[in-house]
Amino acid sequence: MTNPEPNMSTTIANSEDRNWAAIAHLSSLVNLIGIPSPLGPLVIWLAKKNDSPFAAQEAKSSLNFALSVWIYSVAFLILAILGFVGSIEIGFTLALLCLFAWLGLILCSMIFSIIGAVKASSGESYHYPFVIELVK
Repeated sequence: MTNPEPNMSTTIANSEDRNWAAIAHLSSLVNLIGIPSPLGPLVIWLAKKNDSPFAAQEAKSSLNFALSVWIYSVAFLILAILGFVGSIEIGFTLALLCLFAWLGLILCSMIFSIIGAVKASSGESYHYPFVIELVK
């Protein structure tokens, strides 16, 4: 009798590694109190990259997501500013759309970070949607 293939999204990690991985995902929520969101995952990735492959991978994933959210936020800001360069009606509409898109982005980033933390705490790897892989 053959063994079934293991689930590739599940990693064998001890509870300390799973905790660090969950903290890496949740640490990007510090942007809600004014601390840049990539800092938490970056610190955890640098601290754990040689000790815990699972925690390091999850921290890198969270770092890439936090950096991607920053890039998308800057893009919304640039679009809003460019909208005001044109006519006032179009500028106001574009700025309002960018504001709502940015608020949606922040809400989604909070939700995805929490989902990542829950999955990491159970030993599963989480891949964020719409991520620009800046850190490999």
